[in-house]
Amino acid sequence: MCPVSPTQNPQISILTHPLDLNQEIVVPPPNYRPEITISLFNNEQTALLDSGASVSAISEDLFQILNINPKQHKIPLFPLTNILLTTALSNKTVKIKTQIYLTFSIKNYETHGIFLIVPQLSTPLILGTDWLLENGVTIDYNKKEISIITVQDKIPFGLIEDHDPNSFVNALKTVNISEGSPYMHEHLSNSVYESLPFATEHNIALNDIPLTTHQQNLMTSLIQKYQPIFQDRPGLHHFFSYKFNVKPHEPYKIKPYPVPFSRRPAVQKEIDKMIQWGVIERSDSPYNNPLVTVIKTDGSIRLCLDARKLNTIILPTRDASPPIDDILAKFNDKCFFSSLDFSSGYWQIPLDPEVRQYTSFLYDGRSYQFCVVPFGLNISNAAFGKGLEAALNNYSQQCPFPNDIHTYVDDILLSSSSFENHIITLEWIFHKISLAGLTLKLKKCHFNKQQIKFLGHFISPQGMVMDPDKVKALQNFPEPRNKKDLQSFFGFCNFYRKFSQNHSSLLHPLSHLIQKDTPWTFTAQNKIDFQKIKTAFSLQISLTHPNFNIPFCIQTDASYIGLGAELFQIDKNGQRNTLSFASRSLCGAERNYTVTELELLGILFACQKFKIYILGYPINLYTDHKALTFLFSCKLKNSRLTRWTLALQEFDLKIYYCAGKDNTIDTLSRHPLGRDEQPPRDTPVILHYTLPPPIPPDIETLFKNISYEQQKDPKLVKITSLLKANPVPVWHDYYIIKNETLFIQKYKSEPQWSIYLPSHLVQQVVTFFHDYYAHIGPLKTAQALRNICYFPSFNKTVRFIVQACDICQKCKPKTTQIAGPMQSILSTKPLEKLLVDFYGPLPVGVFQFSYIFVVVDNFTRFIKLYPLRRANAKICIKKLTTDYFPNFGVPKNIVSDHGRQFVSKHWQTSLRKYNINVSHTSVYHPQSNPAERVMRELGRMFRTYCHQQHSTWPQYVPYIEWTLNNVRHESTHQTPSELFLNKSKYNPLVQCIQFPYNDPPLDYNKKLILAQDIQLSKAEARKKAQATRLNPTLFKVGDMVLVRTHKLSNLVEKKISKFFLLYDGPFKITNIKTTNAYEVAHPDDGTPKGTHNVIHLKPYIPPTQ
Repeated sequence: MCPVSPTQNPQISILTHPLDLNQEIVVPPPNYRPEITISLFNNEQTALLDSGASVSAISEDLFQILNINPKQHKIPLFPLTNILLTTALSNKTVKIKTQIYLTFSIKNYETHGIFLIVPQLSTPLILGTDWLLENGVTIDYNKKEISIITVQDKIPFGLIEDHDPNSFVNALKTVNISEGSPYMHEHLSNSVYESLPFATEHNIALNDIPLTTHQQNLMTSLIQKYQPIFQDRPGLHHFFSYKFNVKPHEPYKIKPYPVPFSRRPAVQKEIDKMIQWGVIERSDSPYNNPLVTVIKTDGSIRLCLDARKLNTIILPTRDASPPIDDILAKFNDKCFFSSLDFSSGYWQIPLDPEVRQYTSFLYDGRSYQFCVVPFGLNISNAAFGKGLEAALNNYSQQCPFPNDIHTYVDDILLSSSSFENHIITLEWIFHKISLAGLTLKLKKCHFNKQQIKFLGHFISPQGMVMDPDKVKALQNFPEPRNKKDLQSFFGFCNFYRKFSQNHSSLLHPLSHLIQKDTPWTFTAQNKIDFQKIKTAFSLQISLTHPNFNIPFCIQTDASYIGLGAELFQIDKNGQRNTLSFASRSLCGAERNYTVTELELLGILFACQKFKIYILGYPINLYTDHKALTFLFSCKLKNSRLTRWTLALQEFDLKIYYCAGKDNTIDTLSRHPLGRDEQPPRDTPVILHYTLPPPIPPDIETLFKNISYEQQKDPKLVKITSLLKANPVPVWHDYYIIKNETLFIQKYKSEPQWSIYLPSHLVQQVVTFFHDYYAHIGPLKTAQALRNICYFPSFNKTVRFIVQACDICQKCKPKTTQIAGPMQSILSTKPLEKLLVDFYGPLPVGVFQFSYIFVVVDNFTRFIKLYPLRRANAKICIKKLTTDYFPNFGVPKNIVSDHGRQFVSKHWQTSLRKYNINVSHTSVYHPQSNPAERVMRELGRMFRTYCHQQHSTWPQYVPYIEWTLNNVRHESTHQTPSELFLNKSKYNPLVQCIQFPYNDPPLDYNKKLILAQDIQLSKAEARKKAQATRLNPTLFKVGDMVLVRTHKLSNLVEKKISKFFLLYDGPFKITNIKTTNAYEVAHPDDGTPKGTHNVIHLKPYIPPTQ
């Protein structure tokens, strides 16, 4: 506030008033004083402008009048001790005991000041040097007017004759204080400071970090000293104005947008304020840009310039803000943070008078133009950046701690390693802002924070996390209605991609929807993938600040889907600290690269992505591809590897081998469900079986907290209470409480403890596991759930939910009657008989795969799927002899159809070398091969996942194989993995919940015998049921149905008929033409969809809520 500084002498001298150094100083006539009219509490009052007074003062009489009603005016009042005022004429001294803080206005210009209450003061108010300097006042005695730097209009004043030269008027010469007594402006206590209105109104916190009393006083004193720069009203740069260049053009005039009558008073008020602030002025420009009115959240009006036309003629500037990631990498060892925000920053940069005409707009028939940089210009950021650069005046060389200052557009972040450095940097930057005439918005400034919000991140000494408000906005992002909505969602996600461990794979299932030639359809599966992305970003991942004093580490991985990398460092405690994640999808020819080329591409991608961090520093790079460890010493490389190796020469790399099981970055490059891909071409890689897909974080969290969820169900609360209060043995045969979780053993025939699921979670859990197991049917979904959870009406509820699945209804064909008696092909043990067939040809996918070689064990139904580029006998024999036989054993018989590959001499002679009997099914009747049932299931699953982008089918092969091997088969009542691999039944929640002890599983031989008996009984049951399976389907008007589609394959677009959805709809029956023919129409608008035979229709079940 008051520019008075203590000296060696306890007496503080008067400061002269340098209002305008270039103007000839004119003094007022003798015994005349300049007075202006101010508005104080809505009453007019005269105030003396006194450049000879070092402080502002108020008479004791006026104060008593204002303080008659303290509750109404609420004047802040602070005591003073040992303060003396001295007059200039008589050297009289008056002891001052009290000071007050007043807010007043001059010609609608609101201002404030601290006033000493002075007894016997004949003038009610004196505005002294402290207030004059704060507001940049210039007094012109010739024109009898004053100018304030932030006010456009001049303010007149009057010269009033002074009849009492011995009064205190124009005579506050000095302020005397006792030695060591704190003066109010220089050492204001924290409690006093926080009582000031401008502090309390904006909720300024100075002690987010615990400070000593001395540090608090230093901080308070600093803010108070530079109080004039904290204003909601924008300042105006003193020594910089911006001029932009334009292309050759003709003047244009765009018709103004109409303003609703209800908004016009507020718009006019806003324009008046902008004129008063000097933001706009009247204009006679030949240009006109439309004005847009926007209602702000507080109900006020914001006026925006629609500068789209103007932006097309402005020559762009090359200046730009630094990349956000560059700024965010500079906070290692920083523990004090403060952020500064400018008041309407662009409006503080004057526009050169020559270019103001281009910003003209019309309102109410009058033309205005901007005097400052308006919002909306494509050069606004650059203009403010240059203005800020001029204000800070080469801070990288002048500031004592330049690395503590970080600027981005109109935001400044200060970060320091100590309080002393921080306070020095703050004072330096406040001084520069004050000299330039700029202002800060106090309510948006934050000081001495341990954690601070900056550029969409929360930054702390430990690292940075995503802004919770931004994450909440992402979680609330509505379901996209078109490609533009989805692109906006992707843009939101990409901003935080460095926090996402599998970003590219996470977005991959939806990425095809934004492609140019893909029609927009947002299916039920797309909705699930959309929610998975939201869930992934709900996890709070913290990234550490880079430490450039220790080596960087990179871990990479590559798959047929994409590339993944993690940048991390190992601290002195051996802790692994992640700095950033990176991933991207493969494109074009990259999908045809060899494994070594893909892994090296992943390394090159990681080094380029993290280049700003790692270049010039030692790097330890970890890969699960051992061949790359001698990459730089290998002289024989193809041209692509040579080119990439040369590109890596600028990095100080040391490559280490990391076994695949230890490669934690593996999920970055792979599908969100964590599925491995088949190796390219014909590389003999040994894979026993694929890994199960991981449980998503939201489901895992739900089951980890299942005991809490059970407490929400009154029925389960009652059971739990009874169990704890009455330990009746018979109850404990059916219920048990373990780790506060209630389990139930419902089926004595299958002794298995399952979670008793609360009723409010049934829909969510059943839907999830139905999706998790690749949209299997109601019976298999129920069997998969039975060893996990239980709820009343178990089978009925599961069937009701699964049958209503929209995507399943459109993918699954109707069952048809089989002519002739049914004959089953049975086996009595594993590897007694293998069934083989080809699925394809399919659209060419990754690594040019276009077929699947299907191998099924007839007894256990265990399946192996091998994607192939060509369907010939030689490749199939190689798959069997290098993968299947070594890992699973040699079968006695192999059954196939009469495909040319399977009747070839090479096929039969090669298998007979292993003493395998080769046989074939009926000619021209592939249904006689039990593998055809697998083909039908493959078709359903590929339709479920690939109906929009058919060529993506290879990435789902491992997942489909795992699913088919880990769901219970009706012919054996066990999963294929249980019987073929002698594994326990898979429980996906075993990592989330500790289940009670269950009875040991059956002996393996007993399981085989049981499966054999069930197979025989099931075969007989199917024969008896076959004759009665065909029942006529009848519909009535108003029924909802699905209509069979008949789409054709398209080689150019890589589309195949078997991957399209089988049914379209739903539609409504509108007319019954015959018992077999029905007219259908769209259910919403009634658009006719033709007449269809009953064999092409099936009932539609609406999804459950």
